[in-house]
Amino acid sequence: MPKIKFNPKSLKKWIIQLKKIFIIHDKLISGVRKNNLYSYETFIRNEMVADGFTMQLFAIAEILDACPIEIEEKFTIYDWTLMHKFRTICAHDYVGIDYDIVWKIYANGDLDKIINNLTSLIELVENTINEINT
Repeated sequence: MPKIKFNPKSLKKWIIQLKKIFIIHDKLISGVRKNNLYSYETFIRNEMVADGFTMQLFAIAEILDACPIEIEEKFTIYDWTLMHKFRTICAHDYVGIDYDIVWKIYANGDLDKIINNLTSLIELVENTINEINT
């Protein structure tokens, strides 16, 4: 997904996409509970579930990858490079995805860090829109 232009209309659209991450996260957590994916072994046992989980993470990475560089520079709490790399791997080397990495994103709390910081990121983008409009 190409970088969006840094203007209020595009940023407002991106905020809508950012809010979708909460929905995706809820689906992931629901899937973890429904399929008892509390260990790496149970995660990789069902390839279809692992693929679905991976694609949901890809959707999150895709949304974050559309972040304007100006926002990345203001919101340095994220490891944007990691998100860009993960998105690129999912988009261009899907059959080569290492489930170890996918599981670690979940198990190490990287996904939780994204969710925990998402509200702050949305506030920053909204403030940026207000700055542009004044």
